[in-house]
Amino acid sequence: MWFFAGTFGGSAQRTCQVPAGRPLAGPAVNLHSNNTSSCKAFMTGVKGSVTLDGQLVELRRIDPVEITFVAARDNVMGLSAGKLATQACGLWAWIPPLKPGEHELRVEGESGDFSTSVVYRLEVPAD
Repeated sequence: MWFFAGTFGGSAQRTCQVPAGRPLAGPAVNLHSNNTSSCKAFMTGVKGSVTLDGQLVELRRIDPVEITFVAARDNVMGLSAGKLATQACGLWAWIPPLKPGEHELRVEGESGDFSTSVVYRLEVPAD
């Protein structure tokens, strides 16, 4: 699995190499929170889209669910290092492995006053 990501707000452009044969997954927009009510409020007005080479990708709605993960020391989110439990929600895309060559992945999402937009230029090498 190769994961793509949005931003902490705003827009970005990224160029990445994706290993051949790997499916892709990532959020159009997502949230993790200490409580279910924040996720429910976030999901009330959520909108998003993911396009691959100009074609819309189906999004799956992930309503609040408890997840546990291990946060690395000095992580970009400023979380305490170690095992953490949180509520997660969002609109996610799952994409089958890409054919070798160049691809464009556009990821956009919003909820309330939060918005994110990323354009990925992806290169998949031949096997």
